Amino acid sequence: MSPDAATPHGDRADTPAAAAEERDRAADDREAALAVRESRADAVLAAERDRKTAVRRILDDAERRDEVSDARDTDADDREVAASRAAFLDQRSRGVQPEVRRAAALDRIHSKSDRSSAATDRSELAGEDAAIQDE
Repeated sequence: MSPDAATPHGDRADTPAAAAEERDRAADDREAALAVRESRADAVLAAERDRKTAVRRILDDAERRDEVSDARDTDADDREVAASRAAFLDQRSRGVQPEVRRAAALDRIHSKSDRSSAATDRSELAGEDAAIQDE
């Protein structure tokens, strides 16, 4: 006797329906798994965007510190040259010259500190992720 003959007639009708139901369940499971993967991918992309924004802000701050340092150095050089010129042309300005040179030296020290911290920020970022790309 064949296996189909041993099975009641009503069970044969349920077998295709059960198979279809199983396929639907498997499709639903795959769809749910896909939704989970998509939400994880969205979360990773959002975190990457946030990190890039933070990196861009740090690099912009470092660039601004460098610009301020450059301007400070230029001003210090201009004041020192002016003091030297005045001292050369007028012996009475010798009392002012050391103060101007001292102020210029202090400005250069502050510039060096700003440049150093900007370089440190950049190197820390490069150590974390050397391939930062603009969006």
